[in-house]
Amino acid sequence: LAGGLHGFVGNAVLALLIPLAGLTACYTGWLFAQAKGRPLWMRRGLWLQLVFQALIAGGGIAVLGLALLGQPVSRGVLVLFELGLMGHLAFQLAGGFLSPAGREREYRAAHRLMEHGPYALRYWLVAFVAGVVLPSAFLWLVTAPVLLAGLGLLALIGLAVEEALLVRAGQALPIG
Repeated sequence: LAGGLHGFVGNAVLALLIPLAGLTACYTGWLFAQAKGRPLWMRRGLWLQLVFQALIAGGGIAVLGLALLGQPVSRGVLVLFELGLMGHLAFQLAGGFLSPAGREREYRAAHRLMEHGPYALRYWLVAFVAGVVLPSAFLWLVTAPVLLAGLGLLALIGLAVEEALLVRAGQALPIG
């Protein structure tokens, strides 16, 4: 949002905020990896996926907020938003192959809960289709502010649902 309203925020502030947001996302991934009893949270590249999710969150808030404020959404904001969506999509599609070394069996069990078990409908319809595929597919085709706001909102809802499912599925199996 600050990037979109750069007339109110200096470039020096933006140059500081963007890397700090990325580092915060990385740190969260590293913290999750410390939960040795939760193989779903130890998956390879989680820190990078969280960086892509931070781009989605920042881009979604910027697109939603700027559209609601009647401000134009800059091409830079759209590019960062799309980068986050594409990177996150790649991680979603590769999820079954990112198990931590030596924990493949436990990881597959937790991963199945999220993508094929009781959480599958919410994961595929809300987090995947509504939260990533639709915003990514229509981001560059939509120019009406209300539709851009809708795409930003869809991405934010999808991200919130996926994170809730990641925590639930990660905790669903007994620690062993």
